[in-house]
Amino acid sequence: MTVIVAFIFAALILVGFIFFAQFASAYSRALREGQAKDSSSALRENEQDAAGVRDLVAQGRHDEAVEIYRNFTGVDLYTAKERIADMAREHRLGIKLGDIEQRLRHGDKAGAIEIYQAATGADLAEALQEIEHMQQRRKRR
Repeated sequence: MTVIVAFIFAALILVGFIFFAQFASAYSRALREGQAKDSSSALRENEQDAAGVRDLVAQGRHDEAVEIYRNFTGVDLYTAKERIADMAREHRLGIKLGDIEQRLRHGDKAGAIEIYQAATGADLAEALQEIEHMQQRRKRR
């Protein structure tokens, strides 16, 4: 009788491990494909606009934007500051995107990199990589 109980117990543990492995694999795949959301993506685009976060970033009122973002999403201070800094970079880049495109049209890759770095605060390697991606996208059009 003890052997049967031990066998059943072992079988249940094995089934549990198999289930966990399948769940972890599916969740991992969903994260890679962008279907699962993490806490940093909790605020959807239309909610950002509704909360006025992007407007505050555009006005340079980052501290207020961080507080609203934290209250709205429930994320910690570090995550909120990081996301607001990302929004500020995106805003600055949006303003300078026309200048970057013009430089690339005229073959001034170095000038485009300088503008990108000034707008985003990126290092040389990151700026170079992004400018090369922009050039590749332009060639595909």
